[in-house]
Amino acid sequence: MTNIDRMDKLMGLLTIAAVWCLLVGRWCYGNVNQLPLNKHYRPAKSLFRLGLDGYSKTAVQKMIKPLF
Repeated sequence: MTNIDRMDKLMGLLTIAAVWCLLVGRWCYGNVNQLPLNKHYRPAKSLFRLGLDGYSKTAVQKMIKPLF
C-alpha cells in the first residue's frame, strides 16, 4: 500500500463507511436524547455502533432467505 492514490481511495472508502454507520444509527434511533443510558449517564452504545448493528442485521436478513 505504498501508492498514495490507493491510500487515498482506502481512506475515502473508510470515511464513507463511517458516515454511513452514523447516519443509519441516527435513522434507527431517531433523536440522540432517546439513547438508553448506563448508570453513569453515558449512552450504552454510540450512534456508530447502533448504525453498524442495524446495518449488520439488515445484511444478514437479506442473505438468509426463508424456506417457505
